[in-house]
Amino acid sequence: MRLILILLLICSTLSLSAQDETREVWHDGEIRSYLLHLPDAYDGESGLPLVINMHGFGSNATEQQIYTRFNSLSDQNNFIVVYPQGLPAEIPIGEGNHWNAGFGTGVDDKGFLDKLIDLLWNEFKIDLSRVYATGMSNGGYMSYTLACELSGRIAAIASVTGSMTTLQETSCNGEYVVPVLQFHGTADPVVNYEGDENYLSIPDLLEFWADKQGCVPEINEEDLPDTRPEDGSSVTIVSYSDCNDVILYRINNGGHTWPDGAVDLPEAGSTNRDINASSIIWNFFSQYAHPDPQPGRVITSVKPVAREGRIFPTLFDSYIILRDLSGAHIMLMDRTGKVWKEERITSEIHTWNLNALSSGLYLIRVQFPDRKTETVKVVKL
Repeated sequence: MRLILILLLICSTLSLSAQDETREVWHDGEIRSYLLHLPDAYDGESGLPLVINMHGFGSNATEQQIYTRFNSLSDQNNFIVVYPQGLPAEIPIGEGNHWNAGFGTGVDDKGFLDKLIDLLWNEFKIDLSRVYATGMSNGGYMSYTLACELSGRIAAIASVTGSMTTLQETSCNGEYVVPVLQFHGTADPVVNYEGDENYLSIPDLLEFWADKQGCVPEINEEDLPDTRPEDGSSVTIVSYSDCNDVILYRINNGGHTWPDGAVDLPEAGSTNRDINASSIIWNFFSQYAHPDPQPGRVITSVKPVAREGRIFPTLFDSYIILRDLSGAHIMLMDRTGKVWKEERITSEIHTWNLNALSSGLYLIRVQFPDRKTETVKVVKL
């Protein structure tokens, strides 16, 4: 999977939108990063929905962006999508980038994602009643964690090949019962459809959320047309007769894959091509708004990210640090092109005190001694 996605990444870098940006923030003693995509029509005037799209175990934000193709949906439907990055850790299935969805790794992913919503709300026009979470595998687990532990902020979730740990089943007590959409293959070799002693089977998972929603336990099954028999799988929609808030797309003979994902992953089993999971997820999300969302928090201070880099932090309240830019000519401009600060840097590490600057988006233009230029977006909180 990694080799295929790397090749796809190389091809995709030529067409990345100017609205795509990788950012970093300090949280709980760690540098956390995320990949942000603004829709083409974003104008900063209307409050837009936000989709949090989380990668699977061992993957990363960029691979999830490529694999799920949510950017095009964002542009077509005018919502913001963010791809957060998990931290490395060892969990029962191995070692790699992960989400601490009941795995006891000590990483505060819930707090990071909670802060991420506020960071984006501080900078962009986001409708806090329409914040959604989705993810692949371990990212699907994390979607359920947010539904249980951050239900005041999440309007609906969708999990692809994920589940819930048995511990989460007993501790899930959110005040708002979050609508859930699940995609799962019956031949998934990683997260078994029938579950095990550590996590719920998919039928038990569905029943758990149906009970929370107060659904009458009468299950309906609808077999969809097998339009792509060559993929070796078919789709059955499993739902409840009186309740549309809990739905399973059962991929018969499907593997540990995202239906109609950008690439086939033969080692993970069949990738179904009868349906497009990403489009279905957005259609599901678009039906829901949180009835009583938690208010956004104004963030007045962000600790600088102490790492190698030329300009940091990109989100700041007072200071920006300029590193390894000796000899360069630097200009700080607002979005209208007005220059607020201009200086030729003569030291290896230089600090700008921008405490008096008004809040908002700014551009830092760097002209190097060889006349090459670089432009970096920064935000004064």
